[in-house]
Amino acid sequence: MDKAEIRKEVLKQRKSLTAEYIDNASKDIFKRVCELIRPNENLFLYIAMEHEVQTGLFMEKYKNIAVPKCKGRGYMDAVTDFKVLEQTAFGTVEPKDGVILQNIDAAVVPGLAFSKDMDRIGYGAGYYDRFFVRFPDIYKIGVCFDFQLRNDFSPNANDIKMDCIITEKRVIMGRQRK
Repeated sequence: MDKAEIRKEVLKQRKSLTAEYIDNASKDIFKRVCELIRPNENLFLYIAMEHEVQTGLFMEKYKNIAVPKCKGRGYMDAVTDFKVLEQTAFGTVEPKDGVILQNIDAAVVPGLAFSKDMDRIGYGAGYYDRFFVRFPDIYKIGVCFDFQLRNDFSPNANDIKMDCIITEKRVIMGRQRK
């Protein structure tokens, strides 16, 4: 199956999830991710959309958080100390301003599909892949609902692999943390 078909199929499946399921699964994923993140680390974290794994618990627990701020042409920065959020043309929410963070220890990464080989399908613009090329030492934690794990796609040459993938049911380790 090609990536466009997978994106369409997974988006449809995610939209069918109940708010209760998303909330409970997100809490289970949060607990598993917390086992990999040290308390004082700088964490790069996406601001979740409605049918994604929710990230609000991370924002409550961790102090050193940066979130994506898109710059255009497929590039984004990690921004901290933001005061105002705004909706983008893509339907995401990001900071209007803030301080760019260069030192990031770990990232919680969204995706539409992940493989057991640590590959990821995002929304198709390549923002995360370009970001991780700039910051290759970040420990990349892909999070998704268990049904989003698939092995029916092949990565492109520029796709960046995750270091581990966490769902509400399991943890798949690719690279151990140092």
